[in-house]
Amino acid sequence: MSKKSISEITDIRLDFDSLNMGEVYDLEEALDADFSVIISGGVRKMKVVLELALITLRRDFPDITMEDVRALPFDILDLSGKDSDVVDPT
Repeated sequence: MSKKSISEITDIRLDFDSLNMGEVYDLEEALDADFSVIISGGVRKMKVVLELALITLRRDFPDITMEDVRALPFDILDLSGKDSDVVDPT
């Protein structure tokens, strides 16, 4: 099995509901804030986005770094927390 390349990343779905308990712990540690503060907007949004992207991408790319995440284009982010094939009726 060949190792996935970071250059293969074309979209990142960021969804708090998809985190496991270990990932929530890692997010709290990285942001030095309780999860309730994070989800209520008590931490700068871009900082949360970067950390959440790093944690999410580590599932498929265990060696990814924050520097790698920061270099990714912003337009590949899906911040809806929904599957990309679901159409929002509003």
